[in-house]
Amino acid sequence: MKKLSLIAILLLAYTTPVMALKTHFQWKRDNDKNLKGKCFEVDSKTYGTKYKAKVKVENCKPGKTYFAFNLRNGDCYEVDDKSNGENYYIRIKRELCKPKKTIIKIGTFKGRSGCYIVDSATSGELYYQSTNDKECNSANDLFSWKPKNELRGKCFRHTSPLVEGVEEDMIKVKEIKCRPKKTIHLFVKTSHFDGDCYEQDATSSLKYSKRVNTELCKPLNTMFVFYNKKGQCYEVDEETSGGSYVSKVKNKLCKNN
Repeated sequence: MKKLSLIAILLLAYTTPVMALKTHFQWKRDNDKNLKGKCFEVDSKTYGTKYKAKVKVENCKPGKTYFAFNLRNGDCYEVDDKSNGENYYIRIKRELCKPKKTIIKIGTFKGRSGCYIVDSATSGELYYQSTNDKECNSANDLFSWKPKNELRGKCFRHTSPLVEGVEEDMIKVKEIKCRPKKTIHLFVKTSHFDGDCYEQDATSSLKYSKRVNTELCKPLNTMFVFYNKKGQCYEVDEETSGGSYVSKVKNKLCKNN
């Protein structure tokens, strides 16, 4: 008993009671450039000098919040009502910011043209969300060819006639959508033994020009020629012996010619 009493006295003498720190949750933004932040539990006296621990974001969520759509990045956030996001914000599902009344339209957001679901009140100044391009299909759609050069270009779909000097929202579509009723085929040599075939608008290559199968440029009269240096058989036009058309073929085609 005496030994136990002595141990108890020694424990009381050399043990200092630890008082629990008063803490609270504090939201901290990562930086000013991105919309991210973290929640920490910190001591209430020194605000994190004596104690600081990262905890779940939900711990920093205040009593009153609202959903806010960020036009710059197209994301939806839940933010605190008191400071409008200075003390708390977290990215959530975009659909939570979607207004009750929306429309579908061709538009350009974040530098990308396409089909979008937008708020009906402002047509995209309060909310936008990309959707399948098929959703914007209409019998009244117009198609315009934008040439890169005389041989290549892109086809775009839009909803109203293009006016010079006025920007129109458009969606890039397959070249075939801009194909005119009357076309011609033009063979363009890329080297002495090779070339590409293009289908073009009959009046101007700047209105439509698309690379197609080489066979479509093949003239009625051709012949097979074997080039020893290449060890290869070619089919060429008879009139210019390859000046207007040349295509690499199987060597066996030169065997009987």
